[in-house]
Amino acid sequence: MAGSAWISKVSRLLGAFHNPKQVTRGFTGGVQTVTLIPGDGIGPEISAAVMKIFDAAKAL
Repeated sequence: MAGSAWISKVSRLLGAFHNPKQVTRGFTGGVQTVTLIPGDGIGPEISAAVMKIFDAAKAL
């Protein structure tokens, strides 16, 4: 009994800190210039995957 009351109070308290607004940023329609520097602390498999993403984004 006491446990469920405590959980309920904590849930209400934490709910007060919840921000229901969700910020959405849209970058459609614009051009974004990005630079991928291989060897900046990420592995080559990540660089290769990012290049595939860049190529796919160009096709859109």
